[in-house]
Amino acid sequence: MGKGPKASLKMKLSNAGGQIARAAVGAVQKKRKNKPGKPTNMSLVAVAGAGAKVTKPNAEPTPKALHTLLLLQTTAATTTRTWSDFNSLPLALDAFIALYEKELRKLNPGLAKLTYSVADLHKYVDSLWDVSLMVSDPATKQYAPRGKPFLKDKLLEKLRAAAAP
Repeated sequence: MGKGPKASLKMKLSNAGGQIARAAVGAVQKKRKNKPGKPTNMSLVAVAGAGAKVTKPNAEPTPKALHTLLLLQTTAATTTRTWSDFNSLPLALDAFIALYEKELRKLNPGLAKLTYSVADLHKYVDSLWDVSLMVSDPATKQYAPRGKPFLKDKLLEKLRAAAAP
């Protein structure tokens, strides 16, 4: 992790659907209330039942960047719930792809070069117990919940753009 200051943030998450989203959004809103008028420029990673770690600051968000929370639960066990805070949707998508590639490296440690298709990435999304994005909406000043279909569409768009000449 980065060299930034460390902070502790306890999150109580229950089995009820949507609790992880409400806890994550509440934590970010509390952080913003402490510094009115300033955008959140820290990337937070929290694990349910453990403290949050504050990592090095991201670049300042661009005017069109939509602050995004990535909410992830890999298995039915609530201890696998995590959330990450990003200054834009593309940064959240990059982080999700990096998580997938990290998982591929764990499964295939002997391969020097990883190759995968969009279909493989979509299967990974489907294999997760729960994955959601909370994307800020400047018009309503709220977070819009987005599920697996939205994530799959955005990943497809991103990979198509990267593959285009």
